[in-house]
Amino acid sequence: MKDFKGRSIPHNLRISVRRDVMAEVLWEYGEEALAERVLALSDEELHQVHRLAVWHRVNDPESDEGPKLTNGRLLSRAAIDFFEAEGRDMHRRRRRTRPQAERYDWTYLQSLQAGDPLPDSPAERAHYPGWDS
Repeated sequence: MKDFKGRSIPHNLRISVRRDVMAEVLWEYGEEALAERVLALSDEELHQVHRLAVWHRVNDPESDEGPKLTNGRLLSRAAIDFFEAEGRDMHRRRRRTRPQAERYDWTYLQSLQAGDPLPDSPAERAHYPGWDS
């Protein structure tokens, strides 16, 4: 399996998140403009960012000092790599927070708490067979 840049990635490793979760992570790391852009990704583009995150998981070294290489950092690096075509670290080293009602994933969380059907997209259904059954 390869990412959209043609780099090999393991076929047995997947990283997959909803757009709103990825947007929130980008916002937390100071990438507001990219957070907005991630919400408009097509399903195929979202899959490409997921594959880039796998590549970063396998190839980015863990830092001896500073923040750990969490999935949030991997997803942020993948989005930066996708949109800017150049690797760089995020604007912020540490995550910031904000009130829950201002979060990109607030609608999903409200549905979950209320027991309502969860919003999804073809991207989520493709990664989770039986998701909508």
